[in-house]
Amino acid sequence: MKHLLSPATLLFVTAALAHPVPDIPVRTWFTTDGGCTVTVEVDPRCFEPDPNTAASLMQPILPTLSAERRAELMTKAAALVKKYVVFEFDPTGPVQPEFTFEFTGHDRAPLVREEDIVVLTGTWTTRAPAGSAAWRIQATKETPLAIVFRNYFEGREQPQFSVLFPGETSFAFKFDKPTAPPPQK
Repeated sequence: MKHLLSPATLLFVTAALAHPVPDIPVRTWFTTDGGCTVTVEVDPRCFEPDPNTAASLMQPILPTLSAERRAELMTKAAALVKKYVVFEFDPTGPVQPEFTFEFTGHDRAPLVREEDIVVLTGTWTTRAPAGSAAWRIQATKETPLAIVFRNYFEGREQPQFSVLFPGETSFAFKFDKPTAPPPQK
């Protein structure tokens, strides 16, 4: 007896196996008083030898992970960010953020549905050093992933962003003067 998958089942299986290539989003929020919050997002697939083919960590699996396994993933995420991303205020120089990691959905979304993909989101809150007027990041030569650099000023996303590959440096985001929104057409 032959078992064939229905078209709907085949589509579901194909969608479950298709994974976008993981990247490392870096989002920074600045305020006019010098406040700065940086988030970085690490997909656990990034820890695998081939992140492109690794299975995503899904919301129903997260509660089954032991406290030790969760702590291990958070430690790996912190090490990965330190290895792959350089953070720098201009002209004051590089900084070493101390991220606090938690399990979230993409872009800090809550994990509520079974189909939600789990990522590790690191958050670091600081103040821009005195004399700093710009912010930039660099993807180290060791990173096998793209780093996506986005900035927000007073809660408003700025239109310019960078997608960095190994060894590339972002533009200098001047957080003292927000970029004007693109003209409406």
